[in-house]
Amino acid sequence: MDFRFSRKELIYIFLSGLIGIASAQDAANLEGLVADANTGLPLPGSHVYLTGTSNHAVADEVGRFRFYSLSPGRYELDVSHIGYGRERILGIVVTPQAPAFVEVRLRPQPVYLPEVQIQVEAAASQGIGSGGRVIGREELRKSTADDIARLLEMEGLATISSDGSPGGKRSVTLRGSGSDQVLVLVDGRPLNEAADGVADLSLISLAEVQQIEVYPQAPSSLGAQAIGGVINIVTLRPGLEQYYLRAGLSGYGEKFGGLTLGRSINGWPFLGVIEHRESTGEYRYRTVPDDGLDVFTRNLGMTFTRENADYRRDYVSLKID
Repeated sequence: MDFRFSRKELIYIFLSGLIGIASAQDAANLEGLVADANTGLPLPGSHVYLTGTSNHAVADEVGRFRFYSLSPGRYELDVSHIGYGRERILGIVVTPQAPAFVEVRLRPQPVYLPEVQIQVEAAASQGIGSGGRVIGREELRKSTADDIARLLEMEGLATISSDGSPGGKRSVTLRGSGSDQVLVLVDGRPLNEAADGVADLSLISLAEVQQIEVYPQAPSSLGAQAIGGVINIVTLRPGLEQYYLRAGLSGYGEKFGGLTLGRSINGWPFLGVIEHRESTGEYRYRTVPDDGLDVFTRNLGMTFTRENADYRRDYVSLKID
């Protein structure tokens, strides 16, 4: 390939090269370090501005910054970092022969934010917490649950654990917490046992309950026993004229019946609750082919009764105001 240039073109190329070399020789550099004035530790992410120009640099992980190819002269630096006071460095002389190096030390300074006002409303019931669910007396009457534990489970408010025996101990957990991390109150008094910190919901009859309040989030003032939440059981108060009868049947031969009676006699208000529960623990089953009892199923089609642990419980409560 053959390149041919005229005399004027050669002179122009030569002069352009001389100008480029002169510009590169005249360019100057400015470097620096940004550090904490108290500890001397570098401040990565500091913003460094060359005042009067559009040049801007951000300090690297060791607090260093660099400006290249600057025109010789005097410069001013404006350095800032979140949580530190702004610093201005004046009269920095930059020459091609000696690159300038500047160390900037920033002093910590609080960041003042505008005032923020937060308003909250106190909980409507006994000030235990907010964001809870309250089950009133009318809901309790309409419910098909026969005890507090089943009611909470049917409403999807809690997880119930049992000791496995019919009519046995029923403990509660909220949001995956332990049973000893849920504080159960009855009229403001803890139901949790002192030995293991677990509350037995079977000790309170549903017939005596006015309302149930469930608070998955409880204030820290209630202690570590309320980390998982609080269940506040409010019982009926004496004096109201009321007559309420409950009865029902369930599996394993379980039967229950209860009477709630409230009235005032000669100016003496009282409330009485009587409840009886019993279960034989038995259940019936029918043999079917390949039930695993034997290679050849015996007594095919016959119905048998299997006996389990039985229990009987009576609950009596009398309140006089």
